[in-house]
Amino acid sequence: MIEFSTRLTVCFAITFLFASIAGAADLQDGLVGYWPLDGNADDPVGGTTGELMEGAEWSNDGYLGGAVMLDGVSGHVAISGFELITDSITFACWFKGWRQTQWAGIVVSRGSNDVWMGFGNGEALTYVWNNNDAQTYNWAGGPVIPQDTWAMLALAIEPERVTAYAYSDGELNSGTNELAHIEQIVDNLKFGWDECCGADRHVSGLIDEVMIYSRTLNEDEVINLATSGLAVSRPDGKLITTWANLKY
Repeated sequence: MIEFSTRLTVCFAITFLFASIAGAADLQDGLVGYWPLDGNADDPVGGTTGELMEGAEWSNDGYLGGAVMLDGVSGHVAISGFELITDSITFACWFKGWRQTQWAGIVVSRGSNDVWMGFGNGEALTYVWNNNDAQTYNWAGGPVIPQDTWAMLALAIEPERVTAYAYSDGELNSGTNELAHIEQIVDNLKFGWDECCGADRHVSGLIDEVMIYSRTLNEDEVINLATSGLAVSRPDGKLITTWANLKY
């Protein structure tokens, strides 16, 4: 009886492991930018590069491995070489910190168009799209961003709506804005600062594992991303699976 129970437990464990790996592998689909932020701002998926600016420094206290520490005054990360033209996109990252002021940017594109996710006029996760349309940045239906607590923040845009997610401590909160979304150009990326409208739209704290998809992740995929991680190829050709062994 004990032997049978042990075998059953092993079978369940193996089944769960393969399901987690399969789910992580599926999350490679549409991944066009990934910045682990482990001592550099290189992108092993899209090949872009970045650098720390002003009051930013590398930290060993990331959600997984390292992260970038931002001072909430001037620090940010500037990314070179990224461009995507789309009406369907998902931004995601791990964040632990708070805002310098309202409208502080977390993942920002103030280039050919105005695109970002970050704090709105309050504590909720919001965004800019549709050529800086007030129906986007004034939308207050997103989840509250946990203060100084690790949370995966994600913004999933599609032509008919946007859904904002915040996953923390095993709980997923979300909100949806039913609004038509047009094609925009995403470029001139910055992490931790919205350069629009003055110099005070920074965040303070840690940003880790920034990801951009050229498609809209659904709720199940966001949960899987937050709990199991993603799978990408290492420079040696091996597949990295789950957050537990993602770094190399």
